[in-house]
Formats: sequence, structure tokens, C-alpha cells
Amino acid sequence: GTEIVPGTQIIYVWDSRSGQCLLGLSSAHESACPIIISHPTEPSILASAGADGCLNVWDLDAGRIFFSHKNYLLHGPAEPPTDRGKCCGYLDGSFSPDGLHLVLTDDSGRITILDCLDSAERVK
Repeated sequence: GTEIVPGTQIIYVWDSRSGQCLLGLSSAHESACPIIISHPTEPSILASAGADGCLNVWDLDAGRIFFSHKNYLLHGPAEPPTDRGKCCGYLDGSFSPDGLHLVLTDDSGRITILDCLDSAERVK
């Protein structure tokens, strides 16, 4: 498909010069995905995070996820206490300028900081 269909949870990658759809990443998320973050030094790396509490880091050259993280409220204060263990949706995020860290905020007021170098070593 070259058309955007609302509610399909597919991330499309478009060529900004030609307007052509280069890639459709299906089954990317279970609900809205408001966060798409390009890596500052690796053009083939893209992070997506959404209201489903899922972070996916993509290798666009291969068209696949190489790192995934589900954001559960397991540490720190939980208010109300019954929220402990719930999945928290992501609201915003950014790679550090050198691309070594990924920082995300969620709907429980927490910040998640991921060490990209350590995560990459574990994936190999």
C-alpha cells in the first residue's frame, strides 16, 4: 500500500524527495504510535514508541525490529498502588545527540533512559 489507512498501526517510511513509499512496517504497535525518532548518526535506525507502552527499535534496511521493550510500572512510587504492574504508554522521546542513549517519558510521569550501546551488545 501507498495510502495511509487510519487505525492500521502500520508505520510507513516515505522518500521525502520523490514522495514514494519505501517501506511499510506492519504490526508495529497495538494502538496509537505518536513517537517516531530517527537515530542522529545511523540513518537506517528508527525508534517507535506508543500508547501501548511498547518501544521498538527498527533496522530499516532489514525491515525488522532488533530491540523491543514493554514499559510496565514495576519500580518507584505507584499512585494509586493498584497501578503497580500496569503498562504505561509513552508520550515523547529523543535520542541523545551522539545516539548512545534513548530517553522516553510516559503517562505515569516517569523517564526511561536506555543505553543504546549496551542494548546493541546484548542483541548480537
